[in-house]
Amino acid sequence: MPDPKDSSQKLSPLSESKRHQQSNNTDTTENPGGAGVVLSINSLKSSKKMGNSSGPSETVVLTSNEEEPVSKLEIELSRAKIELQEKDEQIEKLAKVRDEIEAELRDLTASLFEEAHKMVREANIKQASAEKKVTETQMKMEGLTTEVQALKVMVLTSTPSAPNKHLHPQIDPKKNKTNCSVSSINGASFHLRNDSTTSSERDDSIHSLDIPFGAEQTFIIDPKLYLEYSLWKKDPSLDRSIHEFLERIYKEDFELACQFENKTLQKSLFRGIEENTLSIHPISKDQIETKECDLLKVKLPCQYRVRIENEELSFDISSLARNRIISVCDCLNYLRYVTQGLVKSSNEDVFTEIMQHRKKILLAR
Repeated sequence: MPDPKDSSQKLSPLSESKRHQQSNNTDTTENPGGAGVVLSINSLKSSKKMGNSSGPSETVVLTSNEEEPVSKLEIELSRAKIELQEKDEQIEKLAKVRDEIEAELRDLTASLFEEAHKMVREANIKQASAEKKVTETQMKMEGLTTEVQALKVMVLTSTPSAPNKHLHPQIDPKKNKTNCSVSSINGASFHLRNDSTTSSERDDSIHSLDIPFGAEQTFIIDPKLYLEYSLWKKDPSLDRSIHEFLERIYKEDFELACQFENKTLQKSLFRGIEENTLSIHPISKDQIETKECDLLKVKLPCQYRVRIENEELSFDISSLARNRIISVCDCLNYLRYVTQGLVKSSNEDVFTEIMQHRKKILLAR
């Protein structure tokens, strides 16, 4: 009998050849859809048998496979460079636009601030002018009120027994010689104490002339003062250097009433009174303090505040200082209204009103 080991040894070469063929088949069937050239083991063996003739073909295949991704990378790199250049250009354009917008914003902000300051300045000027007009209007109203009161007194004192001649022009003084006689000095008419006077007696009576104020009150005036007043009334003005009448009032009344301890404020105050730029406002009760009056330099309740517009100056004063200032302002305002032609009273009434203002200044001092 044959040995089983020998049979197995005989069969082994056949099985090996089959296995070899199967492995070759599997090598050739793998990756049927892959890219590139797939070399099987048999082709490699055949290439070895053929020698060096198949060497160059393998190198060509391998280099073509390596160049494809390199070319793709180069294309992508060039595209990236182009995109970067375009982005740099866009960034430069946007930076220029940003700079232009910032410059426009700066110019716009500057112009807006300038316009706002201009509007505020114009508003302040308008407010100051409006306040000045209000103050002037109030002072004019006070003057007109004073004039109306004087006219009321004159109308009330005009009785049938003693009528006011300038209110009743139909009365002929020549027909009433039994009541009064008329003497004229520089065009002004006076009522004399004695009804029966001769021409020589009239010259002597110049030194004691009477101006009736109502039915029961009579004033004895200085003829020199009235002569100065008559010259001023012909061409009224507020220039004290021209008229002796104004110079007398300034020296005897205004300057004495406006003499205060604080000489610096005294000058500013008197200048404000003359230029009509002074205003006095009452202080609220909550803010009234007992302190040193800026004009009198004495501790008193300061109830009023003085403001001078041209010098932008304001300070607190007491009622004593205020009364002196107000009396001077009232008299000067009345003189100003006379020069402007707002007072239509007779010469005697205007003179009497001025004397009343001088009396108030004296009492305020």
